[in-house]
Amino acid sequence: MRKIVPNAETLGGFTSVLFGASVFAAATASGLPVPPGTAQVSFGLSTVIGHLTHRRRFHAEKIIADLRRQIEEDWTSHLPSHADPGQIEAAIRAFDEVLPLIEISSAEVVGRRLDPARMADLFLAKAEAALPDVYRPASRHDADARLARAFLADLTESAYRRLLAMPEFTGSLAPAIWSDLLGQMDRVEDQLTTGFEATTGRLDTIEALLRTALATGQQAQTARASGITDAALVALASRVAADVRDPEQAFRELERAVDLAITVQTTPSQDTPALGQVARLSAEGQHDAAGEAIDAALAEAEAAHTARVKALLEAGLQQDLLRRDPDAAATRLFRLATEGTVPGTEFDALSALWMEWFSRGRDKALILDLEVAGALAVKMAEFARTPVQQGTAANYAGIIQHTLGERRPDMAALHAAVASFEEALAIWDRADNPTLWAKAQMNLANSQHAIAQRDPGNDRLNRAIAAYDAALAVRTRDSAASDWAMTQMNLGTALRTLAELEASSDAATESLAAIDAALTVRTRSAGEPGWAVTQLNRAMTLRVRGELQRDIADLQEALSALHEVVPICAEQGLTYYRALADRERGALCADLARLGGQSDLLAEARSFFQRALDGLGTDGAPLDRMVATAMDACVDQIAGGAEDAERFDLARRGIEDRGERLLLRGLDRFAGIGAASGAAAAALVSERP
Repeated sequence: MRKIVPNAETLGGFTSVLFGASVFAAATASGLPVPPGTAQVSFGLSTVIGHLTHRRRFHAEKIIADLRRQIEEDWTSHLPSHADPGQIEAAIRAFDEVLPLIEISSAEVVGRRLDPARMADLFLAKAEAALPDVYRPASRHDADARLARAFLADLTESAYRRLLAMPEFTGSLAPAIWSDLLGQMDRVEDQLTTGFEATTGRLDTIEALLRTALATGQQAQTARASGITDAALVALASRVAADVRDPEQAFRELERAVDLAITVQTTPSQDTPALGQVARLSAEGQHDAAGEAIDAALAEAEAAHTARVKALLEAGLQQDLLRRDPDAAATRLFRLATEGTVPGTEFDALSALWMEWFSRGRDKALILDLEVAGALAVKMAEFARTPVQQGTAANYAGIIQHTLGERRPDMAALHAAVASFEEALAIWDRADNPTLWAKAQMNLANSQHAIAQRDPGNDRLNRAIAAYDAALAVRTRDSAASDWAMTQMNLGTALRTLAELEASSDAATESLAAIDAALTVRTRSAGEPGWAVTQLNRAMTLRVRGELQRDIADLQEALSALHEVVPICAEQGLTYYRALADRERGALCADLARLGGQSDLLAEARSFFQRALDGLGTDGAPLDRMVATAMDACVDQIAGGAEDAERFDLARRGIEDRGERLLLRGLDRFAGIGAASGAAAAALVSERP
């Protein structure tokens, strides 16, 4: 049979529809309306891919190209070699004709996207409706219809099966797309075509995505192999979805939960029966030996009992974590840590547990671990006997509440943190416990500052600044240089916030003075790990002052400093701070381009923003990504792109939804740079790289 070459336009459209089916199944869950039809799906797919990071966009385009190549290579395998050439050409013509007429709604895709056979049935049903004379259910004597139906169904099923078999799609790109759609595009349905229904709620959204992840991921396959049922995996997804709002956070929590469930199944049971020879020895009159055997059996039984209790407690702890019950988990952890220990050591045991769970929760951004640490702090208060212990319990509770508050859109946890730190200060007297008192003052200042950033007002901010000053009255450079430097830097960030709130260059100058003081201790030559972070904060303050005063020198100084910060961040593994530094470099290049007419810096600005987005995308920082996305879109708007205007508005709304009012002020100030120089801005339009 002669080689039959597929129509290039049809092949491209078919590939886009198949790939789009998987993307838009996630898009439906996130509330993104999906237009029907091949042409519309192709357009919609490019719109969604356009919102991905450069790296993920590259992976998506590569997968589409690979899928298209495989379909083209396999094109004729779905046509019987013995078929009449005229019937074969008719089947292919029918495929070319019907594909643009097939309209697949996102709702129809969601229920079928992981079953190639069901997807093929869906395509066939749509073809029947579009061209009933060609794709009618075939009778035994209707060879043309049978061949047309078989070709469409076999090609669709085979191609879709190939897509799902691509590990780079199911294991990497698909979860990344879901995360991007939900983490960066929460409000995209307001910006696109209306007339399609959104999903009933964000909880349903995340649960749907988690279930899809369980259906495709390698970890879920391992879980099933260990004996965990699909119903149990779905129940885990439901628990996580009910407890976590952020999609990236939900994926992390689900991964941890599935790991725990696998551990439960693969840990061997321990049931060691006690054996003795007492009766035989006694019958032989060996009573001394029988007594020794009894003592040995008792010791073995006690050891076995202790081991069994420990095993049961550990198994119970795993179940507590799987059902996401931090209070029950803390109780079992306490029993595990204190079983058989001397009374009076409970507080120290709880303190060590708190540090372990807090550190893991903070470093890996795991909400459940932080909540367990919070429950441990409550138990610490129960066993606190001295003022030092009582204040420590309150301080630890405040640290957990502050850390959780930074990750939640409402401010209830931050207000609770303030109350806990004030409780610690009421217990720790400055005269008796100056070091602890100063620590609580700085923690209180941090929480007051965090509240002021979301709900701008001088009262909260002034309280934060006063608390930093109080801490510095104890944390002097001579007595505690490292703590003094850290407090000076935090004071500098609070003063920068004041500068933004009041549009005050004087406050920005005070901020620089505090940060410069910190840098007298946090020096680069000493290899101080805080040097890079402090320099980053200094550059951020210089940008604020430079934007307020339209001062090119401040902006250039900040950019030069950040060029030195980035390699140090890379060397020390400070991924998050390196991404922030790249974001600041992008903002500074954009400022200099608009204020100083240095249009060549626009290309650098966009490059820095892309690096920042890539770095932040691996670090679970959705809010920081929104700011970088908005700044990047703002720079692109210089060329008047409508899509970039949508992207800016979308990111800005995401920040607004999270109540980050100070960030909004800073973003609007950045967007307004150069607005007074209309001619300068217009001159830059043609310079867009």
